[in-house]
Amino acid sequence: MSWQGLVTAIGVVHASRTEPTDDGWDAVVSSIELDERFDAAVTLGLEAFSHLEVIYAFHLLGDEPAFEASRRPRSNPAWPEVGIFAQ
Repeated sequence: MSWQGLVTAIGVVHASRTEPTDDGWDAVVSSIELDERFDAAVTLGLEAFSHLEVIYAFHLLGDEPAFEASRRPRSNPAWPEVGIFAQ
């Protein structure tokens, strides 16, 4: 099922990282640029929250199917096998 037509984007996430690797994401700083139809007032009070949930569409995934099973994170044999959503 495609997400297109079901979700309306409200902005774009920008990050300096260009390679889709498993490690080092804690060092990446990203920003969210809201669509021009919103003004700054839509973010008032946001700083009082501890978390912000961002839904991201992996639009650059390509034609290969997404991994849909379980595996050991980072292929580390010392770690337990977990489902893809637990990674």
